Amino acid sequence: MPPKVLTVHSMEWKLCFSLPTFLCLAYLRTRPVLQEQQADNQPGTLKLIGICMLGCMLETYDFMIYALMAPYISAVFFPEESQIHGLMLTFATFSIGYLSRPLGGFVFGHVGDRKGRKKPFSFTILLMAFSTACIGFLPGYGSIGLTAPFILLILRLAQGLSMGGEVGGALTYIHEAVPDKKTTACSAIACGMILGLALGHAIHAVLEASFDQDTMLTIGWRTAFWIGGLLGILGFIIRKSFQETAGFLQLQEQQRIHRIPAAHLFKSYLPQTLTATLAIMAHGFCAILFLVFIPTWLVRQGEQQSVELQAFLSAIASTIAGFCCILAGLMVDRWQTRFAIPTYLLIGLLSIPMTSFILTGPTIEAHCALQMGSILTGMACASSLWIFNQQFPADVRYTGSGITYNLGFALSGGLTPVLGTILASSFDFEGAIGLILVASAICGIGALVLNRLNKSM
Repeated sequence: MPPKVLTVHSMEWKLCFSLPTFLCLAYLRTRPVLQEQQADNQPGTLKLIGICMLGCMLETYDFMIYALMAPYISAVFFPEESQIHGLMLTFATFSIGYLSRPLGGFVFGHVGDRKGRKKPFSFTILLMAFSTACIGFLPGYGSIGLTAPFILLILRLAQGLSMGGEVGGALTYIHEAVPDKKTTACSAIACGMILGLALGHAIHAVLEASFDQDTMLTIGWRTAFWIGGLLGILGFIIRKSFQETAGFLQLQEQQRIHRIPAAHLFKSYLPQTLTATLAIMAHGFCAILFLVFIPTWLVRQGEQQSVELQAFLSAIASTIAGFCCILAGLMVDRWQTRFAIPTYLLIGLLSIPMTSFILTGPTIEAHCALQMGSILTGMACASSLWIFNQQFPADVRYTGSGITYNLGFALSGGLTPVLGTILASSFDFEGAIGLILVASAICGIGALVLNRLNKSM
C-alpha cells in the first residue's frame, strides 16, 4: 500500500503555480531609478551584513531541507519504486537543484549586472520561499499520479536557480556596500549559509523526536517546508529596505553596462574565472566532507544509528564552522597570504592523519577531531573568499560571482560524497578519504598561484 499522504485540495496547489508567474516577470523587468542613496533608509553596515547573513541562512535551509527529508519524499512521490530506487530518484531530483545552481548564477547575474543588484537579490529569496512552500503543499503520487514527481522536479529546479542567484547576489551586494574588511563581511555570508545547514539539521532532529513515522509521512516532513516558506517571506520583507549599491549606480553613470555580461566575463576574465572556481572548490571539498559526509558515515558505522544523533552531530559541526568563518575572515583581512598559505598547507598536512583518527570509530575523541575539522573548514572558507573577492570588477561582478561560486561548489560538493564513499569502502586504510582534503589543499594553493599571476599580467 502507498504510504499515507497529506491531502491537499486541487484548487489550492493549482493557484500556487499560476499566480506568481506574472508577478515575477513584472518584478524583474522594473528598472532601477538613478538616484542618490538615502542614508536614513539604508541599514547600517552591521545591520546590512546581519540581514544578508539571515537571508542566506534561510535560503540554505530551504535548499538543504529537501536532502534531509529525502526518505519521506521518496515514500510520498515515488511509492511504486523499491526503497532503494525511490531514494535514488529522490536524490536525483535533489541533484537537479544542485546542478541548476550555476544556471541560476548566470541568469540572476545577467539581470544584476544589467538592471541593478537590489531587485534580483530580493527576488531570489521570494522565489525560494514560494517553491519551498509549494513542495510542502504538493499532493503526493497517491493523489495526482505522475504529475506529482513532475511538479516536484520543476520546484526543485526553481530552488536551484534561486540558490544560484542568492549566493552571487549576496557576495556582490556586500562587496559593494561594505567599505572595508570585505573578506570578513563575505565570511559572514558564508557563515549564514553554513548556519542554514545547521538549522536544517536541528529542525530535522526536533521533528524526528516529536513525531512517529506515520506522522512524519503525512505532515511531519511537510512542516519543515512550511517553516522554510514562512521564513523566506520574512527575509524578503526585511530585504526590501535595501537601496541600490553605489557601485552599480556608478556603472550606469559611466555607461559601462554590457549587453551580455557573461560573454564579456569569459572573453576578458577567463583566468580570474578559473581562479575563483578553484578557490571555491578548496572550500567546498572541506565543507561537504566535514559537515555532511563524515557525520553521516560515523553514525552509519556506529552502534547508535539514530537519525537524531546524526542531525545533532551535523548541527554542532556546522555551527562551529560557521562562526570560525567570521573569525578567520578577520585574520585573513589582516594577514592575507600569511594566513591563506598556512591554512591550505595545514589542510594538506593534516588530511590523512586527521581522517584516520576520525574514522577509527564513533568515540568522543573522534567527534572532537571532527569539530577540529570544522575549524579548518572555517579557515578554508575565509581564505577562499579572500581570493574570490579579488577577481571580478564591478561590471561583471554579479555574473562572475554567481557562476564561479556555484560551479565550484557544484563540482566539489557533487564529487565529495561519491569519492568519499568509494575511498572509505574500497580501502582498509581509514585515512583514504583524506585524499579529498589533499585535493582541497591543491585547489587552494593553485588558486593562490593563479591569483598572483593574474595581478602580474
